[in-house]
Amino acid sequence: MRINPRPASLTLSTVFIALMAVNAHAVGDDSSGSEEAPKPTQTTVECKKGEVWDDKEKKCIEMKDSGMRGILGDDGLYDTARELAYFGRPEEAIILLRQIAGQQQARVQNYLGFAHRKAGHMEIAMLHYNMAIAMDPDHVLARSYMGQGLLEEGKFAAAYAQLKEIEARAGTDNYAYEQLALALEGGPTNY
Repeated sequence: MRINPRPASLTLSTVFIALMAVNAHAVGDDSSGSEEAPKPTQTTVECKKGEVWDDKEKKCIEMKDSGMRGILGDDGLYDTARELAYFGRPEEAIILLRQIAGQQQARVQNYLGFAHRKAGHMEIAMLHYNMAIAMDPDHVLARSYMGQGLLEEGKFAAAYAQLKEIEARAGTDNYAYEQLALALEGGPTNY
């Protein structure tokens, strides 16, 4: 299976303009910052690279560049992509996230940012984080992940500004704030 996380036909500006035109906060978005890291499932425990777990078939199946929505559904694509991105398979996460019907969701743009950051595509990651925040300024998880990326780039002040935005929008008692604060104190930037 060939994994191509970046479509050749789309430029960053084209994607940005298209998605900025959509200003929607979709059902299922988690702006509260309470969404913690996913737990490993059969996809990351049993399945090889290029495979995902199919609950209906109770086995690993080949992941495809299209058609996975019919097998996993949008929520299944989202959950599986989150897991893949967290557990070292970001290119595959990008492929699944692109298949979600609601690309205008802040949660999808946030995880596209996360997966691209983990794949080493920082410029594209920041674009997706900015789109998530433009769609939902209160999406503090996107702000936290963006702050992690900014720290990786050595932009401490910009990361701290995102921490203050999270605090203003959701307080300090949430996963998004806690993880970015920890990173700003010298902790890991691995989520």
